[in-house]
Amino acid sequence: MTRMSLMDQLELHRAKGSSLKGLLVAAFLIGLCLGGTLASSWYATRPPLELAEGGVSARSTAIVGVVKQGRGEGRLATLTVELGLGKGRVLISVPPYENEDTQKSARNAKLAAERETGFDLSSADVVFSIEADVEVIAGPSAGGAMGVVLVAAIENREVRRDAIVSATLDGYGRLGPVGEIDVKLRVAEEAGFKVFIVASNQTGVPRAPGIEVRRAKNLHELVELMLV
Repeated sequence: MTRMSLMDQLELHRAKGSSLKGLLVAAFLIGLCLGGTLASSWYATRPPLELAEGGVSARSTAIVGVVKQGRGEGRLATLTVELGLGKGRVLISVPPYENEDTQKSARNAKLAAERETGFDLSSADVVFSIEADVEVIAGPSAGGAMGVVLVAAIENREVRRDAIVSATLDGYGRLGPVGEIDVKLRVAEEAGFKVFIVASNQTGVPRAPGIEVRRAKNLHELVELMLV
């Protein structure tokens, strides 16, 4: 029996390493496909939210917007969601200065709320409205509030009146930072709110002795802080 040369041994090790790497890659791809299939199957089998004919579930919360024509000036506005029997539409009843950022926030809020509650809203219509005494820009920063009031409407829970949130929200329920956080925090403090909630990765939050700043990384944590 002849002994393998050093070169032959190296080639054998390379071949084994290549085979092992190929097996690992194949296993990863199979797991990824299987996970995606299971996730899609779970999403498709979510129970539909049952709503009474003609019945509407509504919830409201305060939000902080920035005055459109102002400079560094914020104002409170009221965000309301109405949930009723429908065709899976997301509708927005807001003044004409609201832009597509608010529309995107509303769509993300629906997706995130479905994930949070486990219900399918394809047989319901979701209507968001924003009311303010001046023209304020809410846009992406209203996303977190949209998500939390929609969860409240779905689960028949109440929104805390002493807490307010300013954070973006994506369709997976993740919260994100917003601009002019110092202005928004000052408005909330002056209005008498006790808790101001921001995204976990929000930067530039100033000290505010009259209000407690809390952080949340996703809609689930926000729900725990804002709903009763």
